[in-house]
Amino acid sequence: MAERHATLREAFSRLSPCCQQLLTLLIDGPSVPNTEISARLGIPAGSIEAARHRCLDKLRRDPAIAALTSAGTMPHEMPGRAAGDDHQHNASAGPARDVAPLRGERTE
Repeated sequence: MAERHATLREAFSRLSPCCQQLLTLLIDGPSVPNTEISARLGIPAGSIEAARHRCLDKLRRDPAIAALTSAGTMPHEMPGRAAGDDHQHNASAGPARDVAPLRGERTE
């Protein structure tokens, strides 16, 4: 599990600063509305979901993450909003143990 967390942190650090900021806003509690995310990051509120998808895709395609998922040691679903969310809630409602490594937290 420690290796998985280290791999997640490493892959997250390779994302662009914009992707890091966006995903952090989406996974850290409390929930941040899209209008506030838009104001903080300077991106249109209507583009946040597309940007989130692009950032998560980049994270999934990171070679280290791809190796973990193909080895079956990591869930194929990465943290983030599910399709159909009301855009006012973030991923913190999901399994905290999956996003905690991105924040540098221990889950054990």
